[in-house]
Amino acid sequence: MLQEKYFTKEICIHFKGMIPYAAYYIASGSLTLFKRKGQRIEIQSGEIVGLKEITKNIPFNYNIYTNPGTTLIYLDKTMLSGIEHSLKF
Repeated sequence: MLQEKYFTKEICIHFKGMIPYAAYYIASGSLTLFKRKGQRIEIQSGEIVGLKEITKNIPFNYNIYTNPGTTLIYLDKTMLSGIEHSLKF
């Protein structure tokens, strides 16, 4: 079952150096990734953040903040494994 969450304000959903429990599909809105020395990256709806990190069990290299009006769908390892399995057939 998909877990979907709507954010009304800016919230840090993941901190640099932590290994994620889920990747984030941006259903609407956007995320801001903050890397070192103030570098900002805007990620728009329709993209997935954290897929490499969750599948390879490695930490994020950035802090992730939601922007107001963003809806995320959480993709955990079990869900991603099921998707990968169904694509093999």
